[in-house]
Amino acid sequence: MNGRGSPELLARARILEEARDYPGIVALLEPPDDTHLAEPELGYRLAYAWRRVGRSRDALSLTEALEAPVRRRAEDPLARRRVSLEAMLRYDIGEVSRAEQLWERLAADATEAGDHVLAAAAFNNLGVVRTLQDRTEEALASYNRALLASRRLGDRRGLAQAHQNLAILYREKGLGREADSHFRQAIDHARASGSEDVLGRAEEERALLFLDRDDEPMASITARRALERLGGIDDVGGAGEARRVLGIVALRGRHQAEARRFLQEALEDARVSGSALLRAETLEALALLEAVEGRADRAESHRREAADLFDGMGAAAWGRRIRSRTAAFARV
Repeated sequence: MNGRGSPELLARARILEEARDYPGIVALLEPPDDTHLAEPELGYRLAYAWRRVGRSRDALSLTEALEAPVRRRAEDPLARRRVSLEAMLRYDIGEVSRAEQLWERLAADATEAGDHVLAAAAFNNLGVVRTLQDRTEEALASYNRALLASRRLGDRRGLAQAHQNLAILYREKGLGREADSHFRQAIDHARASGSEDVLGRAEEERALLFLDRDDEPMASITARRALERLGGIDDVGGAGEARRVLGIVALRGRHQAEARRFLQEALEDARVSGSALLRAETLEALALLEAVEGRADRAESHRREAADLFDGMGAAAWGRRIRSRTAAFARV
C-alpha cells in the first residue's frame, strides 16, 4: 500500500471513489494489511473496488474480515454499506439465498435509519432475486420501492438501476414497448449521473430487445458500444455480459466462429469476476452453438452444467427462461 497515513489515504480514496476510479483505488490501497482493519473504511473501500474490477473472491474475504472491526466502531452507515457489499458478493458467486437474507435485513435497517440510498439499493437487488425466482409481482413491488426511495433523494443513479431492471423484467414478459420505455429512462438517468457501468449494462440488455424486434444491426452496434464502455472502466462482469450478447447476435447471423470467440471470452470474464449467473447464461448460449455445429454431447454437457448452476442459485425458473429465450434470440 502506497503510504500508511490513514487520514491521507482515506481522503485520496474518497476522491478516487467520486471519480469511480476503481483500479486507482486498488493501486492505492493494496496489498491489504492491519491498517485496513484498524481503519475499516479503508478495508471497505478496497473490497468494494476489488469487486468492481472483478475480484469478487478477494473482496468477499476482506468484507467478512471487516465485520467485527466495523461492529466495534459502532458506525451504523459503514456497517450498512458492509452488509450491502457482502450481499452483492454473495450474489456474484451464486449464494443467492444468503444474499437475499442480507438484503432483506439491509432494507429494514436502512428504511428505519432513513438511509434512502441503501434502502433503494436493497429493494432493487431484492427485485433482481425475485425476478430470478419468477416472483413477478414481488419483483415489481421491490423495484417500485427502489424507485420511490431514489426519487426522494433525486438519486439518478438509483433511478437508472431500477429502470434498467424493470426493463429486463418487461422484456422477458414479452412487453417490448414497456421495456423500451424503461431502458430509455435508465439510459437517460445513467448518463445524467455519470454512471458508465449502469449505462453499459442498460445498453447490452437493450441490445437483446433489438434482437426481439429483428433489428440485428442495432443489436450489434448497441452491444459493441456497451462492451467498449464497460471494458474501458474495467467492469469485467459487465464486459462479459456484453460479450455474451454479442455471441448470441453472431449465432443468430450464423457466424459461428465469431460466436464461439465472444462466448469463450465471456466464460473467462465469468471466471475472473466470479459471476455464477454470467457463467450459467453463457453456457446456455454455448450449448446452442454446439448443437448448431452438430456436437450434441458437448451441448448437453453445457446444458447440465448451466442447470446445476441455476439450481444452486435457487433460480431454476430463470434458467428455464434463459434456455428458451436464448434460443429465440438466436433463432435456433
